[in-house]
Amino acid sequence: MAEQKIIRPSSGWELLWTNPNPSADFDAQTVSIDLSRYDLIMILARVSADRMYLVPPTIIPKNSDGGILSFTVFANTNGWPHNLAQRMVSIVDDNGITFDDATQKPTNATTSAIAGNDMLIPCYIYGQSL
Repeated sequence: MAEQKIIRPSSGWELLWTNPNPSADFDAQTVSIDLSRYDLIMILARVSADRMYLVPPTIIPKNSDGGILSFTVFANTNGWPHNLAQRMVSIVDDNGITFDDATQKPTNATTSAIAGNDMLIPCYIYGQSL
């Protein structure tokens, strides 16, 4: 497997956390890091455990209502033309970030969303002070 390079966004963002195993499932958890010096948090996530592609960055103000990591797969998956995958970020405060379980749902299906912790794997967390 090719070595994974650290993504460095433009100036002003400080790398705070790197996932030590971005090719593994990422269950609901809190990543405990000191965010007391930062106002904005940026999360870069992989599409899935077996794909190194990154989804567009998610930027969340600290102490807000959180945010959503999401993407849509335009492929015939499970008999449907595309799937929506999402992972809620429920808490961003001075002590860290709480990630919920990821889910996926065929966008034109009537079935419930299914767990998908092999999707939307957080890889990097950055902080920025305003």
